[in-house]
Amino acid sequence: MGAALLLAAACAGPADDRPGTLAGPDTLAVELRIGLLDGDPDLVFGRISGLTLDEEGHVWVVDGQADDVRAFTPRGELLRRFGRSGNGPGDLSRPCCPGFDAAGRLWLWSGTDRGPPRWDAFELDAAGERHVFRVSAADEQLAARLPSFDAAGNLIALTRESVDSSHSTRPVRLHVDSTGAVLRRVYPPDTHPRVLGMVEVDVQLIPGRVERLWSSVPYQASERVAHAPDGRFAYAVTRRYEVVLFTEAGDTSARILRPDEGPVLSPAERDSATAKLARDDANFERMGATVSHRATVPERKPVLRDIFFDLDGRLWVLRTPADGDTHLHADVYDRSGTPSFAVAVPANVDLTQGAIRGDAAYGIETGELDVQRIVRLRLPTTGPQES
Repeated sequence: MGAALLLAAACAGPADDRPGTLAGPDTLAVELRIGLLDGDPDLVFGRISGLTLDEEGHVWVVDGQADDVRAFTPRGELLRRFGRSGNGPGDLSRPCCPGFDAAGRLWLWSGTDRGPPRWDAFELDAAGERHVFRVSAADEQLAARLPSFDAAGNLIALTRESVDSSHSTRPVRLHVDSTGAVLRRVYPPDTHPRVLGMVEVDVQLIPGRVERLWSSVPYQASERVAHAPDGRFAYAVTRRYEVVLFTEAGDTSARILRPDEGPVLSPAERDSATAKLARDDANFERMGATVSHRATVPERKPVLRDIFFDLDGRLWVLRTPADGDTHLHADVYDRSGTPSFAVAVPANVDLTQGAIRGDAAYGIETGELDVQRIVRLRLPTTGPQES
């Protein structure tokens, strides 16, 4: 099913289009930085892999290289630090994606070579932190992403499941209780690779057995799924400015649709993409692969770069920047899909793994020598409304 048809079908029923007009964007500046190149070890980060905020406004930082968690006040002062490497109860292994549930427990995802990926929940109080339970669904590879929870407080975990004997898979959201039992499966939309502009490649990797692979094309479309802390989710194909909002049960609630297009490729971007396709063609020939068609570089980039929800449940839609842009433009929508405000964020600040609540937006800044710091940006207190 084509991307446009798929989205139109998904929006049948109660959904409505909310094209609107967003004023702005307001350019955001950094007002606080936490982190050093060297010096105080509490302020040196190896690889920041996620942020979240608690109810008091403290920012919780997960370091996937150090296997630890650090909490800071809104002034950047260290409150606590905990974590140890390993696979035992309470241990962390390449942790990421922190989030608090309604009971105030901190959840962290860990990936490990020993057994399936898992989620760990910690209770926190003045005396320290206590590991309370671990969730890992048997035979399920739970994906790394910020956690969300259904109305009953169950974790919603994302994975992929096999469709048929052709090795095809599709995404599925698992509602999982504290024992790891899967209570419900909800299926987000899934667009066929051919519709996304990918190239079919038939190759004989094992003698007598031909397998179909899919090769990506620079600047073609891709899928994006965003998950809100309260269990809602959103889906988009980046070629169009079209985002579908869903309830936690998978029912369509709204659609955001705009006629916007992505930026035109610069000569340098076109040359790089053309060279990449030439290398791919050469590799296919060496493999003796059969290619369905020769790919071409599109005239424009996809209009969307990414989508995500903040801790207030607002949907953020990041637009793809033009070559040389120093800022990323983001459109922000409320829970109903109504436009709230638009902002321009420094291009070296990642908000997709950040923590945003109210008018405070914490993100991950990558500076010189790839040094990572936590930064805070101040959002409009009253964003420009639909006009």
